[in-house]
Amino acid sequence: HLEFDTILNILTDYKLVKEESENLKATRYGRAVSVSFLHHEDAEYIRKNLKRNPLEVMINLEPIENAYLSSRLSTHISKVLKIKMSSRLFADSTLDIISNSDNLVKFDPAFQEKIVNLQMEFFTCKCKEKPFCTCFQAELSRKILKYRMQKKDPVEISKRLLKDYDIHVYPGDIFSWLDSVIRMLEAMRRIAFAFNQKGKAGEFKHLIQKIEN
Repeated sequence: HLEFDTILNILTDYKLVKEESENLKATRYGRAVSVSFLHHEDAEYIRKNLKRNPLEVMINLEPIENAYLSSRLSTHISKVLKIKMSSRLFADSTLDIISNSDNLVKFDPAFQEKIVNLQMEFFTCKCKEKPFCTCFQAELSRKILKYRMQKKDPVEISKRLLKDYDIHVYPGDIFSWLDSVIRMLEAMRRIAFAFNQKGKAGEFKHLIQKIEN
């Protein structure tokens, strides 16, 4: 009973349902959230940020997760620093190593250049938590979306990231992430419609088509 009351309070507080003639009825917003299988907090974040850049809102909710340093770069770093490091790109230990200028001078010139490229492209924020903030993850997400808007497919995007930055993202992971991006944009479109923001809904539809094509 307590669980039901808690859930009901969430549904009514977030205006996902309303009472009509002593019955509960889903609001337009509630139906949009339900059909999209969104957590109510994610839905509320979208609702409050409908006027912002939709891709930035989406990246905050659904950044790319699966990314790695190339095996050749991680092997070189492990050998030079005499450590066993994680190849996961967003692991704290990896972020610490590739952002540390004291480590940089120890690497071979070719690898120094790759790491400098990484730092210049993805470590541009001024966060106090840098490099342990989420900005690197967001920047990589933007980069993948930029390549996709240039009509590169997941295989081409994977090859480009490896060539330019020694970042390894599997094509299958890129495809899955882009699919989740489309689903999130579709959810945003439904919420925009629920609040009669047809212009924003059209903007989301255009973005979906660009990513799909």
